[in-house]
Amino acid sequence: MDSVKVQLLVVLTALTGLVYIGVGIIHTSLFVTQNTIFGFPMDPIQGLLLVIVGFVFIGGIKPLQKKSMEGYAFVIVGGILATLLFLLQMIVIGTNLLGWYLQLEDWINWSLANDISPAIWLFPLTVLLLLYTKFKDPLEKSFKKEGI
Repeated sequence: MDSVKVQLLVVLTALTGLVYIGVGIIHTSLFVTQNTIFGFPMDPIQGLLLVIVGFVFIGGIKPLQKKSMEGYAFVIVGGILATLLFLLQMIVIGTNLLGWYLQLEDWINWSLANDISPAIWLFPLTVLLLLYTKFKDPLEKSFKKEGI
């Protein structure tokens, strides 16, 4: 059973990393080509940050497969980076909302849909991975059995 839990953790980590990388590449390439797709504002820096977060998650796959505790570090650091991106985007939304509420000139036509970015809608996937890591803890149980 623990082996299945470890494999599920590896799959969740790989899926999260690949989704972040894919969305980050799309996000950055839309800026380069100057095309727009719903939900993807043209922000190359956020796109590159999403790619970095994805590679952090991907870096944890090999240690997790070897049942090494080092794999947890990659999952946690990726989660911290994803959380920081999410919080930064929420701060941007909050400041834009305040500008709209105060009817400042640049924010009169602002809408919430303008600020919904991949950092926001990818965050639940990160939360799922972190919750699975926290509550299922497959590696910790396998280490206890081995007496490490």
